[in-house]
This record gives sequence, structure tokens and C-alpha cells, in this order.
Amino acid sequence: MAVVEKIIQKVNETVDKHGLLSPENLADKLFEAVLKVSMPNGKIRGVIYNNLLILNQNQPSWYLNGSIIHEIGHHELHAGINQMFYHNYTYFTNGRYELEADIYGLIYAIRWYEYGLEGFASNLYDFAKLLGFQPYAAHMLVEHCAQGKRLW
Repeated sequence: MAVVEKIIQKVNETVDKHGLLSPENLADKLFEAVLKVSMPNGKIRGVIYNNLLILNQNQPSWYLNGSIIHEIGHHELHAGINQMFYHNYTYFTNGRYELEADIYGLIYAIRWYEYGLEGFASNLYDFAKLLGFQPYAAHMLVEHCAQGKRLW
């Protein structure tokens, strides 16, 4: 199964199990605790440690939601791996796990914000940028849809 299809399946499983919740409400269901703290240098956006979600509180609200669903993507796709989500990580070489978490987050965000996007983002690339996801995650979803495939 291709990467995007696998991630779509995981997002669908999450929604089927918990409902289509706001990123914060979903995090409250999935993690023992969600902590918002001031992180050093503002570079770290979020980290999972022992089923705790720790978020940098000094992020714009769109970035904060992006950080939450990115970390949920790690939780659902990469169980047992502690990860950090960097503020400007799109400038770094990203591994497969980071891209997969961004794709997960972008698919979930599209579903959650489906009716509230007008005026915020004119296309999927802008929406990904608004949430702090790498442009290649948007590109992979555009390519997926260009093949006549659905996102859910």
C-alpha cells in the first residue's frame, strides 16, 4: 500500500474511533496529559515523551493546531518514537517520519477545517504553510488526488 493510502487509512481509523474532534480535544483523548510550556529559543514546536504531548505555547494558533495534529500523526503512525517538531523545520532535511506526520496532520486538518477554510488559504500549499507543514506534504496529496483518488 502506498504511503498516502496508508496514512489516509490511519486518519480514518482515528476519526472512526474518536470522532472528528478539534486538534486539542483529540490530543486530550490520546495523551495522558497535554502541556503547553515556553520552549527554549522558540525552535521546538512540540514533542511526545512517554504519552505526554508537550507544546510550545508561544506559537500562533494555526501553528499550534498544526503542531498538535503533527504530533498526533507521530502518535498514530510511529508509536514508541519520541519526536520533536521544529518551528522552522521545513528548512532542514526531513526524514520519512516527519513527512508522514505532516501528511497525517494535513489530511486531518482538511477534514476538520473543511467548511471553515475560505479566506484563510487559497490552495492546499497555502493551507500547509498556514499550519507549519512542509510543502512536499501538500504536493503528495495533490499528486494523490490528481490520480483520481480520494482523501477519505
